[in-house]
Amino acid sequence: MRKRIRKYTLFAMSLTFIFILVLHFWAQEECQEYRTNITESFDTTTYKDTQHTSVAHWGDGYITLNYLGANFAVAEPSGMGSRIYVCDAGDFDGDGLPDLIGLDLDNNYSLILIRNMYEDADGDGYDDDNVVFQIDPTEIYEEGLYVGPASITVADYNNDGLLDFFFYKNRRDEFGYNQFVAAMYINIGTSTDPDFNPHDMAPNLDFTALFQAAGIYCNWAGDHLCSVDIDQDGDVDVLVISQDKIFLVRNPGTDNFEIDNFEISELNYDQRTGFTLGRGGTSVDAADFDKDGDIDVIGGTVNDVPYLVYYENDGTGFFTRKEILIPNPNCTGIVATCVRDFNMDGWVDIFGATDRWNAGNEARMWFYKNNGLYTDPDTGDTTLDLEFRCLNNCQPILPPPHDVDMSAVLDYDQDGDYDVILADANHSGDYYLI
Repeated sequence: MRKRIRKYTLFAMSLTFIFILVLHFWAQEECQEYRTNITESFDTTTYKDTQHTSVAHWGDGYITLNYLGANFAVAEPSGMGSRIYVCDAGDFDGDGLPDLIGLDLDNNYSLILIRNMYEDADGDGYDDDNVVFQIDPTEIYEEGLYVGPASITVADYNNDGLLDFFFYKNRRDEFGYNQFVAAMYINIGTSTDPDFNPHDMAPNLDFTALFQAAGIYCNWAGDHLCSVDIDQDGDVDVLVISQDKIFLVRNPGTDNFEIDNFEISELNYDQRTGFTLGRGGTSVDAADFDKDGDIDVIGGTVNDVPYLVYYENDGTGFFTRKEILIPNPNCTGIVATCVRDFNMDGWVDIFGATDRWNAGNEARMWFYKNNGLYTDPDTGDTTLDLEFRCLNNCQPILPPPHDVDMSAVLDYDQDGDYDVILADANHSGDYYLI
């Protein structure tokens, strides 16, 4: 018993000794508290641990902001120097700024180059002298093209690196042929100095007889023509809207670039447009609206029809007809459409402008913002989610009589967003940048 007590006593003494050693060698820190008042300021670093808190020592932290875009306002720059009836855009002189090719009513109804004169030396985002486009009287390519209706579109059709254009017109607004011309004008100049022969001279391709044989008319001024590689084979084709039909002028490619090799037929669709009233279809455009990798088509009419027709490409080149409703009755009478990703969100939007004379509405401009795809929870059908906005507070645009004849889309000032040209050359006599 005594041995056991002795063991416990020795064990207890050992633990006490170890505990004393631990306390002796354990590092102690004595804290002393001082109190005072300080004045903190964001302008100084007196009381800040700048080494660990200053943003100067942070790494890059990128954020993504939605592109503003799609804010349209009407601007009236100084005139082009003439009344340009129809036009389309492209950098014809290789200076990095998009020019225009158009029909000049004041200079003997001539096809003429309109040069982009934009200059912003003071960096305020506006042209210095308010003269953005000016006709070049030395660049007239054909004269005497007297018109009632007309339309024009620009592209490089023969893949030689030079911009060409397709132009067609009639002398009267009718489903008939009176001094009718339809031709693909091939650029015989250079990348900095364009040149074109009259429509009936080589290397141009004169489609006048072929269009007449196919029953393609030009009734009322508008965006009847659209250049697009519809089959994505590397060659730019041409769409034409006429009556209640949409025609495809299929490009046979560089190796077969002769007029006899071009195929002209109706678009491969399940139904025609439905534009059987009055002037029929007057505007056609194309883009991949649903982002499925193939090209879809839209069309409109200057008559009082409350929808755009939308043809969805199934990927095989077959198009299913749908309708895009125009919710505001003051916005029918579509004479011009422009399709681009105006707000830079990855989805192609639709800009439209209306005619003064056929639908009973004064000219207005509107915008469909493409919000992507919407799937109906009941049917499972997927459609475009388009948000309609009537622009300019839905007030008539351009001077009286508030009419629009055509449109062209471009980035005239190269600021990274798209602009639109609207014109009413035969009435108000000038053009407007939107």
